[in-house]
Amino acid sequence: MRSTMSCLFLASMISTAILLAGCHPGARTIQVDGRTRTYELHAPAAQDAAPRPLVIALHQFSDTARGMQRLTGFDAVADEENFLVVYPDGLGRRWRVGERGGRVDDVNFLLALIDAVDAAYPVDRARIYVTGASNGGMMAQYFACETDVPAAIAPVMGSLTRDWCEGCARTGPLPVLLIHGTDDPVVPYEGSGGSGIAGQIKGGFVSAEENAAFWAARNGAAAGPDIEKWPDSDPEDGTRVDVLRHADGAAPALLYRVNGGGHTWPGHKNYYPRFFVSRASMEFDATRVIWDFFKAHARP
Repeated sequence: MRSTMSCLFLASMISTAILLAGCHPGARTIQVDGRTRTYELHAPAAQDAAPRPLVIALHQFSDTARGMQRLTGFDAVADEENFLVVYPDGLGRRWRVGERGGRVDDVNFLLALIDAVDAAYPVDRARIYVTGASNGGMMAQYFACETDVPAAIAPVMGSLTRDWCEGCARTGPLPVLLIHGTDDPVVPYEGSGGSGIAGQIKGGFVSAEENAAFWAARNGAAAGPDIEKWPDSDPEDGTRVDVLRHADGAAPALLYRVNGGGHTWPGHKNYYPRFFVSRASMEFDATRVIWDFFKAHARP
């Protein structure tokens, strides 16, 4: 009995350690800045060794790589379209946005991760894309501000703060697709002056439309967005989709406004409770919309 109890206690301690580290058994690992970092990689079977596009999919706050894999269903799209998709784990289940050069540097992690994937499966360096949910969507934008690596980005339910907008070092154009619900209770569509997710975000979020306008201005767009209703959008599930399109710059900046949508990934069931994140729209599949946007763009 004592041996059995000891084994159960040890298993419990190991499970707790894995949870706190944000990793999981079987995850791939790399060493970055003296730390072991973990990730999941999906590589469809290829007929040749030609370089393939890479999608980096960043999980939301408190989630994991496997959670992002389940939430988005990118593996199935990757199998159909023959691209690589990597799901990194944020240390402590979060991304250090705005903390380049800090104790944990997630920009360095993502750069090292691209090299690690490329060493295993050739990556088309002109077609590296970054998407993310919530805190991961913020990190996707921060990574694009700090590097010229992404050919396009697609943040979902993750706006920048005013401080990050002011500090964005990127100068060249960047195709951007944003997706945000108007009833998002975590990262409000209209912006927020509060402290944000888990008290980690200072300065307040810009609104989703300001976020899109920020990238449009960086891309040289002069006019306001054209607003289109999503084809066949039907409010039966309580949501309706508008596309705000800034298309007169050197690169497009689009915002999918999910009217009535919450802090969710459209087209996929969010496993966080509805009372916390609000409604998940089923009007379109965010994963497929994001890939269709990505594949239309390559870095010069």
